[in-house]
Formats: sequence, C-alpha cells, structure tokens
Amino acid sequence: MTHAISSLKSTPNHSVLIAWPVMLLVSSLTNILFVELTGSLPTWLFGAKLALISTLLLGSLFWTFLRPLHLFFVVLLSLYSTFAVTW
Repeated sequence: MTHAISSLKSTPNHSVLIAWPVMLLVSSLTNILFVELTGSLPTWLFGAKLALISTLLLGSLFWTFLRPLHLFFVVLLSLYSTFAVTW
C-alpha cells in the first residue's frame, strides 16, 4: 500500500507547471494588474492573450513537452475566441 503511494509522489507532473502560469496570464489577473498599475487597459492585451494561446497550441503540435496540454490550449482558444465574438 505504501509502495503505491510513494510511486505516485515520485513522478512530478510538469504540465501543471505550464498550465497554471498560462491560465493566470490569460485570465482577468493581467487586466486587473494593468488597470491598477497604469490606470487603463491596453487595447492590445486581448490580442496578446489570443496570440499566446495560439502559439502554445501550435507549439503543442510539435513539442512533445507541451503535447499533454494540447486539448487545454484548444479549450482556452475556443473560449477566448467566443469571448471576442460576443464582446
């Protein structure tokens, strides 16, 4: 029983180390920080978020390190694209 638990702890999930910063960068956190630090929201920020997600999605097709996050990037891109259409 303890052997199964120790084997689970010994394999770190590196995709989490990429998914969380990406999620924070494309969330409202960057909008809030820009408004609080500069007083306004730049118009290019939404496009930069879409470009970041698109670049990571394209990178996940070629780089095996990002391959487990491919569907995560697809979902993020579809959500943000939908938000761009309705905004």
